[in-house]
Amino acid sequence: RMPRNWEELKSYIKEEYASVAEFEETQGNGHAREQVLRFYRADVVLGPHGANLANIMFMRPGRHVLEMGSSQDGNLCYYSTAMRVNLTHHLVLHDK
Repeated sequence: RMPRNWEELKSYIKEEYASVAEFEETQGNGHAREQVLRFYRADVVLGPHGANLANIMFMRPGRHVLEMGSSQDGNLCYYSTAMRVNLTHHLVLHDK
């Protein structure tokens, strides 16, 4: 589900926004309470389409979700969740 150039993309984003943002990475393998708090504190979440994005339901209203999804196998389930909890959803399409 990850874009082929994920490491390059991640490095670019961190460098480009280093002066205005703090970055925290998670693989979704922490304690549930820790995951909820990470999503609650986040102003922007960037991640691939997948189960960990279900945690966007814990984000504060008005925040942003950037979901990376396959241009071939699109699925709007996280868009629906984002709309229900008043988040701005951005879909970034990539080839597999």
